[in-house]
Amino acid sequence: MRGKPLYGYAAVAVVGLTLMLVLSFVGVNQKDARLALEGGEGGQPAQETVDTTDPMALGEQTYKTTCIGCHGGNFDGPMGNLQGLADRHTKEDIVNIILQGGGTDYPGMPAGLVDAEKAAAIAEYLLEATK
Repeated sequence: MRGKPLYGYAAVAVVGLTLMLVLSFVGVNQKDARLALEGGEGGQPAQETVDTTDPMALGEQTYKTTCIGCHGGNFDGPMGNLQGLADRHTKEDIVNIILQGGGTDYPGMPAGLVDAEKAAAIAEYLLEATK
């Protein structure tokens, strides 16, 4: 092995490059399959239509797209536990908090995430869902 010290390293490099190319092609194929399942390019699933005349449906959909990141799917997220919300706030209070932000009471809650109609729908949905 005295005259050929680089053969081992070259073999490892060839195997590594081959593995990298194979995994890249597999990943591209998986991405295409995932996009086909999700409804198109851009990685966003196809949007389901929501009955905007039903405040509960609109509130639930808006909560899922706007609020769930901080408040969680079970309303006990890291930025504010909403369980038992009706015991602490009225619908008008919740609408004001959503529209104007949390102020000193809820400092992490930003203002203006949704319009007044959606804020009212979210408030109605939360009062029912967090009982």
